[in-house]
Amino acid sequence: MKRQLQLRKHKQLALARHLGLAAALLLWLGARRTQAVMIQTPIALTPGSFTENVVVGTGAGITATMDSGTDLSNPGQTTYYTLGYNGGAPATGLPMGTTLVSQYDPNTTYRFQPVAAIHNVALLDWQHGLPSTTLTLTSPAAYTTLSFLGASGDPLLHYAINFVGGHSETNSLNIKNWFDASGPIAMSADGRVTIGGTFDQVGNLNGTLVFQNNLTVLDQIDPISSVTLFLTGDSNNRTAIFALSGELVPEPSTILLLARGPEIGRAHV
Repeated sequence: MKRQLQLRKHKQLALARHLGLAAALLLWLGARRTQAVMIQTPIALTPGSFTENVVVGTGAGITATMDSGTDLSNPGQTTYYTLGYNGGAPATGLPMGTTLVSQYDPNTTYRFQPVAAIHNVALLDWQHGLPSTTLTLTSPAAYTTLSFLGASGDPLLHYAINFVGGHSETNSLNIKNWFDASGPIAMSADGRVTIGGTFDQVGNLNGTLVFQNNLTVLDQIDPISSVTLFLTGDSNNRTAIFALSGELVPEPSTILLLARGPEIGRAHV
């Protein structure tokens, strides 16, 4: 009986070793669906992915606001500021240049741009000629999910996930208004500032919000090279993207190991 069990285990191991990568990936994806935890980590983007300075801070000249996009003619228009910028309430603001653990899902983390980077946000602003933007990955890779850290003036956003090889996946998602507390809140900045330098809404936990916005990637085999975001015609349609995160598909060797499972893995012990 013991001999038969050993033979069966060795046959299972031999079968697993002969599985192609695609079959192993399918097995892993099937197991993945039963897991409750999704781990999303920051995805490094090229500097050119960020297009405007929407977050105010020391050394960061403002080029756009959440209220009016790139139109800076009204000094009363407001936007985000960085942590420590408000001397009267130094614990308020966005923690630019650091890693954020999402309030909505602690298994999702994002990496903010430094406030004094050339640009600290990827901005879409339909009214002022910025209907689209592209987030380019520094290292293309396959992902099961993507997650945008963002906020908007109007929630509807369209996207195209662009893969190495030239094909794309397209769909849409809703990124909440920065004062809509019903959304998947990643954090509250607890305050905003006008172009003229006046602080406003300080201590309001239900305003100046940023949101976690997840989507599932259908093609989980081919590496993603970039994500293009675009708006449709609406004068109030304005969206700021602060960071991108996602859950990586494991390396092929890891997938094969996971596909074999603990029962098969003990056959050669």
